[in-house]
Amino acid sequence: MNITLSLGDFLMIAAIFLLFSRSSFAYFAGSSRQELRMQRMQRQLDAIMKHLGLPEPIESAPGALSPQVLALLAAGQRIGAIQLYRQETGAGLKQAKKAIEQATAASTTEV
Repeated sequence: MNITLSLGDFLMIAAIFLLFSRSSFAYFAGSSRQELRMQRMQRQLDAIMKHLGLPEPIESAPGALSPQVLALLAAGQRIGAIQLYRQETGAGLKQAKKAIEQATAASTTEV
């Protein structure tokens, strides 16, 4: 089987190669542009929050309970605490129940 390619075939292969190499470069370069855009948006948001006098949000550890959830637990409202935890975190019922139970167990062992 003898296949011969003409000059037009080589040019077509080269064009396809260039097209794919440019699109892949644009894809990877786009991710750095997105990072820069996100950083710029974060700086703008920080400036707006500072201008309005809003405190910077406190980043808590993953799985940490908010003060509102802890207040419900202290009041003995376990179901309300589970519901609020689910609203705040988007966790499922099983995961929220486990987190509340762990917090309840930890608070009883500290006392």
